[in-house]
Amino acid sequence: MLRAPRFLLLHHRSVALLEFLAAAAWAGIVASHPGIGVRGKCGLGNPRRGTLSGRRRGFPARDEAIRRGRAYADAGVDLVWPELSSPDREPAVAFAKALRESHPGLPLAFNYSSSFKWHKDANPFTFKELGELGYKFIFITLFAAHAGMYAVWNAMEELVKDQEQAQWRLEKTKDGHPTESHHVMARVSHFQELEKKYIPGSDARIKSSAGFDDKRMH
Repeated sequence: MLRAPRFLLLHHRSVALLEFLAAAAWAGIVASHPGIGVRGKCGLGNPRRGTLSGRRRGFPARDEAIRRGRAYADAGVDLVWPELSSPDREPAVAFAKALRESHPGLPLAFNYSSSFKWHKDANPFTFKELGELGYKFIFITLFAAHAGMYAVWNAMEELVKDQEQAQWRLEKTKDGHPTESHHVMARVSHFQELEKKYIPGSDARIKSSAGFDDKRMH
């Protein structure tokens, strides 16, 4: 029996695969499996540079991206993601307008890429504006990675400079915060319950551990 993946991310170079799936009545397969979420990704290059990896000869990057986006939609995807090469407004607006004309009910995805310096743009998109254009799924690649690197770098600088005071200050800052306990963040209690269920003697061992009390339970 043919089983479709729960999520299928088709890169813009996978046009042949897309056309094969469409020919194989992929849309019908998706329709018969309502739990399947399928996304189509197509590269939307900067029209001034004509960038679109794998573009067809003789077709402008934007036209090709729109063609592929519509092909994904016709194949039955739940979401189309145009990958931009710059924070310029015009390509994103043009793509959204074109898809809205041919597939008005299809939501779009927008990568608010960390590779762009949005704060330096003269007129950067807001999430509200993107949503009004039809970009219903907005994400920022590597946001958590950048935020984490920034926080750790600063914390290490403070530790070198202030030594134990940096640790004390961090403890006070995190007091009552969701990330206060590394035990909670690592779901220690969840795994302790699994230990109790499957490993004899775990309950007694945990309760005899140093630091165990009725509040922490681990």
